[in-house]
Amino acid sequence: MNLVKLAWRNLLRNKRRTYITLASISSGCAFALFIFALIGGIHKKTIEDAARMLAGQITVEHPDYRDAPGPGLFVPSVAAMQAMAAKIPGIESVKPLVAGQGMIASGAGSVGVAFLGVDPAIEGNVSPLARNMVRGRFLLPADVESRGVVIGTKLAERLHVDLGNKVVLTTTDTHGEVVEELFRVMGIFKLGSDALDGGLVEMPLALARGVIGLGEDQATQVGFLLENPDSEERIIVEIRRTLAGQPVAVYSWTTLLPALASWEASGTRGHRVICAVVIFLASFTILNTILMSVVERKREFAMLLALGTSPARLRVQVFLESFLLGLGGCAVGLALGSIAALITARQGIDLRGSVKDGAAPTVGNYAVSLQLRPTLTLEDVAFVGVLVLVLTMIIAIYPTLRSTRIHVANTLRSN
Repeated sequence: MNLVKLAWRNLLRNKRRTYITLASISSGCAFALFIFALIGGIHKKTIEDAARMLAGQITVEHPDYRDAPGPGLFVPSVAAMQAMAAKIPGIESVKPLVAGQGMIASGAGSVGVAFLGVDPAIEGNVSPLARNMVRGRFLLPADVESRGVVIGTKLAERLHVDLGNKVVLTTTDTHGEVVEELFRVMGIFKLGSDALDGGLVEMPLALARGVIGLGEDQATQVGFLLENPDSEERIIVEIRRTLAGQPVAVYSWTTLLPALASWEASGTRGHRVICAVVIFLASFTILNTILMSVVERKREFAMLLALGTSPARLRVQVFLESFLLGLGGCAVGLALGSIAALITARQGIDLRGSVKDGAAPTVGNYAVSLQLRPTLTLEDVAFVGVLVLVLTMIIAIYPTLRSTRIHVANTLRSN
């Protein structure tokens, strides 16, 4: 009789034992896949939030801006970048930014800050900062006239200012001259990062241009937000080809946010290790159930050996049973883990209330997302499934060898 068919019949002969073994394999597989997807979702959300708050997944700058950021190093035409983006599929929106550094002061003192000029019409829809206002509101186009800015909670505490209070920003313009500008606080945000909540000021793009002396079509950075971050490599090649020979440089977010890029790379390796550890711990349960199923069948194996079945054939049969169990357990486990990940991705797990004062862990001054939404890919499913199946097969080696290490006569005489 075909050994695969015989192994299948043996599994169906004792459904209770089979279900217990399947449950141990599938639960370990499902839990590992869910943890894998959860950690991947944390990485993706944190990086996406940082990219959307700043200059997007792809950024165009003056070639020398990275080495020595200054107001005199700018992109000459934002309109040209927007026209180019309209011809490249996959670009969601274009973000012109004016970035600078200076001192902001109130009657209570002064603090060194980074300021960012943004287009309120764009930023209000894409930036996580706009969704994290704790008092007041985010910027509006009308704030150009009222000279409105938004600041972080930590900065508001240090300056002892609240909504409607005035602050003075001191910085240098494109000519290297010191300038002072008066602004009014329209909103206060909280991102969970001390560096951003205590040292970032956002204002309308037109105001920032006026402060440092840029023209209406100029910006220190032009960012591109992508519909699908996985298309970044293709789009960055197209942008570089289109802008070849022009006095600008094109960067990926990995260059502008090196700390997050390093965190993602190490995290990808790390959560694979975590996944392997979870499966390794589950393997003890899998080993126990497979081994017990072999021990319970000692009399059956002894009878087969007494009737002339070769030990090698018996081992192959037991190994095939373990393989079928592993295959079925992985299929059920991957299905359960995927369903759990998809349901959690839709509902989300909000852990922001569990941290003290809302201060999330940070990577490179950017808060790690505490709104957990698992991200599942076919690559993740394949990795976990293959890992569990291979480990199950390795575990099955010992019970397989144990199946023929019995004294036939004594086993048959025993009750």
